[in-house]
Amino acid sequence: MKITTTEPRLPYDFLLQDWSEIPLDHASTIQPSRIAKIALHQFRSYAGYISDADWEEALTRFGQYRDSLEK
Repeated sequence: MKITTTEPRLPYDFLLQDWSEIPLDHASTIQPSRIAKIALHQFRSYAGYISDADWEEALTRFGQYRDSLEK
């Protein structure tokens, strides 16, 4: 799922609650409607891991987004 510095735009986007624990230096939005499969070897570096609470919210929002496509 894409994580960006933009404000939430879609109903499924949300601000990460624990962004400072990753640690990121600014508030960030996760966009469950923007997913991509990226091979691990393509990563040059990583910032850290999102919290369990933010991951659960991301999965919930992704489910809502997926369900909206089926309607």
